[in-house]
Amino acid sequence: RVYHWFGTNRTTGEFQLQPGSKVEARIIMTAMKGIRVEVFGVETFIRSRDLDYTFIQDARTEFEVGKRVWVVLTDIQRDKENDYAVEFQASVRDAKPDPREKGMGVYLEGSVFVGEINYTQYPTPVEDVNLRAMETLRKLGCGMTGFSDHTVGTAIPVAAVALGAEIIEKHFTLDKNAAGPDHIASADPAELAAMVRAIRDVESAIGSPLKHVTESESGNVAVARKSIVASRFIGKGETFSEENLAVKRPGNGLSPMLWHRVIGTKAVRDFNKDDLITV
Repeated sequence: RVYHWFGTNRTTGEFQLQPGSKVEARIIMTAMKGIRVEVFGVETFIRSRDLDYTFIQDARTEFEVGKRVWVVLTDIQRDKENDYAVEFQASVRDAKPDPREKGMGVYLEGSVFVGEINYTQYPTPVEDVNLRAMETLRKLGCGMTGFSDHTVGTAIPVAAVALGAEIIEKHFTLDKNAAGPDHIASADPAELAAMVRAIRDVESAIGSPLKHVTESESGNVAVARKSIVASRFIGKGETFSEENLAVKRPGNGLSPMLWHRVIGTKAVRDFNKDDLITV
């Protein structure tokens, strides 16, 4: 594995792994100030400063031996005389989204990285929110995404939930006129209650990718759907065509989905205008 992954590609002649490569590492030891990992048969120690953008007091509480973690290779030293003599340095931090960029915050919730978009302007203009930045966080590997809202009102956090936010942060105040920059963008008791109700409604409405007849609309199937009918008098033996057929409610006759099967066949009896067609 060392020879293959840290060696050269036979086709391109370039090294398979280079500084900046993102790979999966296995944790083989944990200590207070860092962890030791193994990547394709080569081991290295990653210090606390390279584990996260936030301060980690004891790495043993955040990482577990035997688990796997994504790392970015920051330096690779190869011995020109021995292809198997390889040393490298790596960073867990650099394999994560940087919370200092693009108003994104990332933290660990259990074993899931949570990405949250936020803005320091109070209140935040709605055109600056950019809710779709949550898509970037998901692509970067965040298992959950959220939105820290500093806009006026509650419409934007509700929209964030519709776009997949699983965590909403909203400042709360008892007095919007109180001193300080964030009271005007905070929710008062009535707004907070309304926001929570709206979010719960959106969560219920999101549903699944599958479209089906719901229980509440099952009684309307016959009324809402349509049937193939005669658009004028059709005599027995006459050929059905687009000139003598139409589609109208209710749906208690032949489905319009059978339209092309009916076209070109002959009437088995006389049909008056608006009669349900039978074949």
